[in-house]
Amino acid sequence: EMEQDIFKLLISTLFIITKERGMNFMNRNFILGFVALTIGLVSGCNSVEEASNVAEYASATAPEMNSEVPVVPPEAPTIPFPASFADVSLDADENVDFAASPLSLYVACSSLGEIAACGETRGELLNAVSASFDVSELQNICGKFGLFATFRNAEWQNRTEPNMLLMSNSLWLSNDFTLNEDSARRDALCFQTKRIPMDDTGRAEINTFVDKMTRGLIPEFIKELEPSTQAILINTLYFYANWQNQFDADKSKEGDFFTKPLEPVKAIYMKDSGFYSGFETENYSALVLPYEPIEIPGNSMPTKTEMVVLLPKQNISNSTALKAYLNQVVHKNLPQYVEEYYDVVLPKFEINTELNLTKTLAQLGVKKAFSSQADFSKLSPTPLVISDVIQNVSIRVDEKGTEAAAATAIMLMRAMLPPEPKPFIVNRPFAFVIREQETSNVLFMGAIAQPEAPKEKESTANNQ
Repeated sequence: EMEQDIFKLLISTLFIITKERGMNFMNRNFILGFVALTIGLVSGCNSVEEASNVAEYASATAPEMNSEVPVVPPEAPTIPFPASFADVSLDADENVDFAASPLSLYVACSSLGEIAACGETRGELLNAVSASFDVSELQNICGKFGLFATFRNAEWQNRTEPNMLLMSNSLWLSNDFTLNEDSARRDALCFQTKRIPMDDTGRAEINTFVDKMTRGLIPEFIKELEPSTQAILINTLYFYANWQNQFDADKSKEGDFFTKPLEPVKAIYMKDSGFYSGFETENYSALVLPYEPIEIPGNSMPTKTEMVVLLPKQNISNSTALKAYLNQVVHKNLPQYVEEYYDVVLPKFEINTELNLTKTLAQLGVKKAFSSQADFSKLSPTPLVISDVIQNVSIRVDEKGTEAAAATAIMLMRAMLPPEPKPFIVNRPFAFVIREQETSNVLFMGAIAQPEAPKEKESTANNQ
């Protein structure tokens, strides 16, 4: 056994609500900015010895659904990716709701990099999400957030009660896809690899799987499946937790929510008074709402999660406040939590978003994976390129707690893009021949020192 230091992992994993708002309730003024669901971990796990290579780790974490021997991953690091993700994905329109899962995109891109990509293609995918080139980091993150519990524990995979984190990776291949035999790393990171027809039948099968893994929050993930699709890597993330201090539903009341100062809309507000942790910065005020601990099978210590509600200061936008928070997480300079007695008023809400992240990944530095220079030869000898990257997020917040889910898909198609053109620019004197191909007999030849455009030829009909 190795004694682990206590650490706190703050990752804005599930959502960002980018709507600058205000509310007036019970003679008190509030401005509700956005809510960042933060996974906060305080753990001291007894770690198993890290596998010396991928094959060893794969054998330790293979998807044996009825295994009674849990695997405890080494401690997981703080991922800096959410800060860069926010920089390129937050809409400048403060009146548009937005929700995303940086963690789901991180695991999807990292997993594709590890099981499919080589060379610069792998490097760009890992760098885009600030992932380590050491696969053990990805394995540790997956273990911490329930991927291997999904592999190994049938009861956890089918659990519907609150206080759970469920993650899955799956690989969906066309029926005629040529798959490399080397599967050690693929088996270690993917819950299942399955062949399907790339049509409505296959689309329905994927959607049934995602619907199950997200407990009905994302029932229709794939809207359309192109027949040219060769492979799809899908990551799902499901979070369901009760508040540590639940709100009394009898105290919930309707009130005005000020999207704009003079344009209120109606919202249902939850109310509680008690001791909560919070902190202040020059950009925002923060309140921390903890959830009940989550006991993930195989992890010796519970996963502790919390919602951090950020209220921007006057004249500060939601996106400015959120980016400031995420950068403080990355640089580990968040203010200390201060426990005080609060009168908390928070609206119940539900948000569902469908994002296309193809341009987002390109802005984060992924170039070759979208071009004819892509190298996914670790997965297949067939030349492949990324054709689309999508993510759906659904979040529900009420008096009992929070239920949230994300699904991220990276789609690969056969590379049919033209190669990078080789320049051939004739802008100086040149020679030419006109020949017959088979015998190479020259019909005409010439040299051009100063080209003149052909004069318009008079038609024969005009001369008659």
